[in-house]
Amino acid sequence: MKSLICIILLFVAGTSCAQTYNQGLQTINFTDPARANRVINTTIYYPAQNNGTGTTLPTDNKKYPVVVFGHGFVMPASSYKWLADSLVKFGFIVAFSNTESGFSPNHTEFGKDLAFLCARITSLNDSASSFFFNRVLNKSAVGGHSMGGGCSFLAMNNNTAITALFNFAAAETNPSATTAATSIIKPALIFAGDADCIVAPAVTQAMFTNLAYTCKTFIRILNTLHCQFGSNDATCVTGQVLSGCNTSSLTPAIVQQKTMFVLLPFLQHYLQSDCAAKLSFLNNSFSLSGVLLDQTCNSDPQSPCTATAITPVLNNIKTVLFYPNPAKQNEVLNINSKKIISYLQLYNASGFLVKERKVNHINTILNLNDLLPGQYTIRFIFKDKIQEVQKFILE
Repeated sequence: MKSLICIILLFVAGTSCAQTYNQGLQTINFTDPARANRVINTTIYYPAQNNGTGTTLPTDNKKYPVVVFGHGFVMPASSYKWLADSLVKFGFIVAFSNTESGFSPNHTEFGKDLAFLCARITSLNDSASSFFFNRVLNKSAVGGHSMGGGCSFLAMNNNTAITALFNFAAAETNPSATTAATSIIKPALIFAGDADCIVAPAVTQAMFTNLAYTCKTFIRILNTLHCQFGSNDATCVTGQVLSGCNTSSLTPAIVQQKTMFVLLPFLQHYLQSDCAAKLSFLNNSFSLSGVLLDQTCNSDPQSPCTATAITPVLNNIKTVLFYPNPAKQNEVLNINSKKIISYLQLYNASGFLVKERKVNHINTILNLNDLLPGQYTIRFIFKDKIQEVQKFILE
């Protein structure tokens, strides 16, 4: 039975079969002295010996990284219990701030709450009086949905020690999350719903585009609604119904499965220093069906592992023609093929994968604005699984 579970986990998550944990629950009021002793009521799910409230931590004496998540507008933290259920069993502490839940939320304060919790919960490792004494790894990620997604960008600006950023259908905030993104130099994984009429995907993608880090990923899940990231919370769905966009062939469970297929190895790599998870993250984001992928990774200096370069094998027979070659940074690469291209991958001169695109067409273009000058190798993967590799120069 254990072997069967491992096989299932490998299939679903693309990760190694590590120990899985039960789930404990704590509700803690933290106080921020820097903001007039502001109280941040927080729901914390953590790896436990047994399921339940206040249950003891596992006896393995391991330390666990922290994931802090911000709720959407007038949405309770319970709408995102699926996130805790998906992460705690793999050794993450998942915390939800219950602040700013009314109809006039303060985005600045909510962003500061998320930033504060990342710092405060990791610091519990050093507090002898804490339930989490000696059990918290000094690594954290901040995320959020909708309003909380926008505030996760603000949180990154308020705590530069946060390791990584992720969010779902991030909404614009006041102050601007789109502007805040320009100062963020950390790994980021951003999701949006293609059928979202509450927060247009282009709004979230603008935040992604502004991110300053050299390795970032944007995943736009097709036929996905705004509220599916929040388990179809009733208040959220009411907004969708009134907006006339409450129809999808997908269930929240499917959307959440697609999300975790990429998010889990992302967090395992950056927060748990799992080197194999980096490859799983790249492969899973590339192979995930029913999405539009925008992934750029010219370099990843904050990766906890040394990357391994890939050397594509050049083909002699040319099915694909592209121009201009050499190309300039302000140009696009025009690609014409005799066969349907399913995917293309771009490698720099050192053999590192820097860009991936789903195509599913015989013709496409490739924007070169975010690439550095140099020699590149481009791999075309056709619908019949045959591959072709060519080189081009960016001046």
